[in-house]
Amino acid sequence: MRRFAGFAVIVVGFIALTSSTAHAQASIAGVVKDVSGAVLPGVTVEAASPALIEKTRSVISDGSGLYRIEDLRPGTYTVTFTLVGFNTTKREGIELTGSFTAAVNIEMKLGSVEETITVSGEAPIVDLQSATPQRVMDSKVLAEIPTGRVFANYAILIPGVGQTTSPDVGGSLGANMTDLVAHGSRASDFRMMVNGVSLSTNAGGRAGAVPNINAYQEVAVDVGAVDASQALGGPRINFIPRDGGNVTRGTGFFGFANSSFQSNNLTQRLQDQGLTSAPAVSRIWDFNPGIGGPIQQDKLWYYFTYRNQGAYNTLGGLFVNKNANNPNAWTYDPDLTRPEVNNQLWADEQLRLTYQASPRNKLALSVDFQDINDNPPFGCNCLRGAVSGGSLTLTAHEANTARRFPLQRSMQADWTSPVTSRLLLEAVAIQRVERFVTDDTSGGGSPLPLTDKSIISVTEQGGLVPGLTYRAPATYGNTFMWTLYYRTAVSYVTGSHSLKFGTDAQWGHNDAQSFTHVPYSYRFKDGVPNQITMRVAPTLTNSGYGPQVGVYAQDKWTRGRLTAGYGLRYDHFGATIRENSFQPTPLAPNLNLSFPEEPGLSWNDLNPKLSAVYDVFGTGKTAIKTSLNRYVSNQTNFTTGGQFTNVVTSTTRGWTDNGAGGGIANDFVPQCDLTNLAKNGECNAATNTGFGTFVQGSSTRDPSLNSGWFHRPSNWEFSLGVQHEILPRVSVEVSYFRRWYGNFTVTDNTNVSASDFTQYSVTAPVDSRLPGGGGYVINGLYDLNPNKFGQPALNNTTFSDTFGNQTEHWNGVDFSVNARLHNGMLLQGGASTGRTVTDNCEIIAQLPEVSPSTPSAYCHVASPFLTQVKLLGAYTIPRFDVLVSGTYQSIPGPELAANRTYSNAEIKPSLIRDLSAGTNANVTVNLIPPASMYGERVNQIDFRVGKVLKAGRARATVSFDVYNLTNADTVINENSTYTGSGASGWRVPTEVIQARLAKISVQWDF
Repeated sequence: MRRFAGFAVIVVGFIALTSSTAHAQASIAGVVKDVSGAVLPGVTVEAASPALIEKTRSVISDGSGLYRIEDLRPGTYTVTFTLVGFNTTKREGIELTGSFTAAVNIEMKLGSVEETITVSGEAPIVDLQSATPQRVMDSKVLAEIPTGRVFANYAILIPGVGQTTSPDVGGSLGANMTDLVAHGSRASDFRMMVNGVSLSTNAGGRAGAVPNINAYQEVAVDVGAVDASQALGGPRINFIPRDGGNVTRGTGFFGFANSSFQSNNLTQRLQDQGLTSAPAVSRIWDFNPGIGGPIQQDKLWYYFTYRNQGAYNTLGGLFVNKNANNPNAWTYDPDLTRPEVNNQLWADEQLRLTYQASPRNKLALSVDFQDINDNPPFGCNCLRGAVSGGSLTLTAHEANTARRFPLQRSMQADWTSPVTSRLLLEAVAIQRVERFVTDDTSGGGSPLPLTDKSIISVTEQGGLVPGLTYRAPATYGNTFMWTLYYRTAVSYVTGSHSLKFGTDAQWGHNDAQSFTHVPYSYRFKDGVPNQITMRVAPTLTNSGYGPQVGVYAQDKWTRGRLTAGYGLRYDHFGATIRENSFQPTPLAPNLNLSFPEEPGLSWNDLNPKLSAVYDVFGTGKTAIKTSLNRYVSNQTNFTTGGQFTNVVTSTTRGWTDNGAGGGIANDFVPQCDLTNLAKNGECNAATNTGFGTFVQGSSTRDPSLNSGWFHRPSNWEFSLGVQHEILPRVSVEVSYFRRWYGNFTVTDNTNVSASDFTQYSVTAPVDSRLPGGGGYVINGLYDLNPNKFGQPALNNTTFSDTFGNQTEHWNGVDFSVNARLHNGMLLQGGASTGRTVTDNCEIIAQLPEVSPSTPSAYCHVASPFLTQVKLLGAYTIPRFDVLVSGTYQSIPGPELAANRTYSNAEIKPSLIRDLSAGTNANVTVNLIPPASMYGERVNQIDFRVGKVLKAGRARATVSFDVYNLTNADTVINENSTYTGSGASGWRVPTEVIQARLAKISVQWDF
């Protein structure tokens, strides 16, 4: 926190120069009539709320009696209607969250302006203006429901939203950084935003930053039908910051649990499946205070928050290797008294200043530090390969890497100005820097740092834990990212129209270094070496992107019961491939190349955005909503097409440790000259003889891919649904979604053709666990002919439709309910189901090199309908001031695979020759068709009971939480390496849900 003292001068200077708005905020709209039903133009409509620092916002109804007040912060509003000759009319208790538009229609009676009539009515719950399915977790939800208080914990409680990591149990995942998906979207299209600007440092998605939940008053999640203000079509989570005010107020949270708070779910069935120990919490904590108030009354306010959180876990089924750091030991020997651990630590310091420069100009500045200046190191995922806070990872501790963030900070500036009651100006900018390193697992409580940097990494195809990598990491990394993002918008609002014009732009650069201590690693099969992977290391990739520009115009037009939205967005993506060079390395001693800066990608797209909302009965209680939108896909590889990518930086070669060439057999030292890529000694020829050299044409792209109009990967989304208020403050919604993708690319090795491959088949083992009991023949596998083996690949990337048709689409249905009752009871949830269908059969038929070890029958994949159910609820019992809340999730299990390694001897009868890679080569084949078998569903119940304590305006809730209430022993992931019928390895759990966990916490507000 000391760093803020030195930063104060910058803050004060910067706030005078910059500008913010809370992007995509709520609105109040409606029509004003007299008692005869005639519309009333010229009515002054004023919205007032403590949520507005400027206290009030007003507009005038247009000639159709329509009015619209936009850019309203979350809160409860009173709306006052004034017109000469009519009674002043007031409507109270209008609750706004996210980008919800509350429909408030009023009838005014003739009479004196001085006489005020207060109209009663339920707060609107059906949005009649927007087709975007948005779910909002406001401060009540954030404070009252039991979660691990990480952004994904809230978002995944929304039907249709999924995450790319495993379910969290009570915060055992720690400061988990995960991507979200929804309705068939891709993880790369997820956007994490604050006030409508991306927190990413790589042109989209998310970054290493972990939002501090106490810094925000609500979290709004869009799961589809995104308007023209955004380029990408994945889910968008938008954090609305807390601002200070004229009264000093504080809030905070503290939660804690350790091993004494947890049960044991190592059931007999898990032991029968081969799991020897279950994951467990060592200790978790979360300390998160915040305070805000005035620096100058009615002029300048502050809000400051700090967060310190950690999650220490032991992993299930994996133990410290007794042979770690022993260069003479080549096996994994688990110490059953020392389970592996994963320690995660994070800290955050954040300050926001808000300045009302004038009645029509508001500015704000936020600064956020999450870098490592403390000991032990904060910002550390100290066992990067661990899937979650308590799962088995197929990487032993000494071979794992820790991801640390020695630099993680951002600065955001906002400005908003309601110039008139109809004209609104807004602008926002964010500048982020991030550096993360993946290095040895020393520090952060690591029990086993890698002390001998000469130890060689090994991956075991069989053995005690099939698929395990042990002894040492194969590679390390050091990445620096810098980005600047801004957006501006002009809105012109009348009663019937809401016109908006805006632009956004992003610039940045990425410098990514990859290095090794040993430039090669080994692969074993049951302890016997069979392959070497060789690398050019170190390498440094420099790239820049920008400008990535979006310019859009959109209108929302209301006519009678219909509100139509239509817009058009222009997107440009540009990238620069900065200067790159390669120096001599141990396995490429003659490599010495430099590549000057060159232009990269340059794409242009026009994306239409269409939506319509129809008030079916004119009561504001039933709305039909539809939308059709085109989106571009995210792009994070900025070196695409660069000349330096023609340097071949890795290759593999077969290895038989038999003493060939006069060496010593079984000594785990390749008796060959690794710089000689031809067969020599114990080593087969390299699979790519261009290794360590610049091979002209080894990596080319169709020029039309790199630039032009409508060449960027893209997708369309269609939605159709109905929302209905079934009871006051209770609504249900049913929606259909379809997403389909386009502009697929494929990489064609022009040095080979389909005729240069020989097709073969393998037979699945007889095993009752396999489809149909096994014993079936798997056709459509390919091996490159010997006369082509080892030749440098000449890979040309082009549109897949050059070779045939390729498709991918998702179809599904969401059902949701939202209830916010007068007694304070909150209920949200629903169900979502959908399926994905992909097909690239025409491509594989012409380009078997794309995936030679994937059976050609797997080219068409149609998943079953996968259904999820989500529920949350909270209620405070008034008489006793006791809070009761809980959540329920039921989500599909993982897709299963059975990856069996077939030896050359097993393949030769079908291939009618040896594999081109040599007699010691092998091929791994998935025995299970994709999307045909799934693991068990995850059913998780979390529960909270808390006592509310009050003293004046201070309030504290002391809570007792129980996560995984039923102590489920659900298998989250399984080992997919097939090692034979009845053998250990395949389907041994690699991750199980954490056992029942209790946690104590205190939430305070004053």
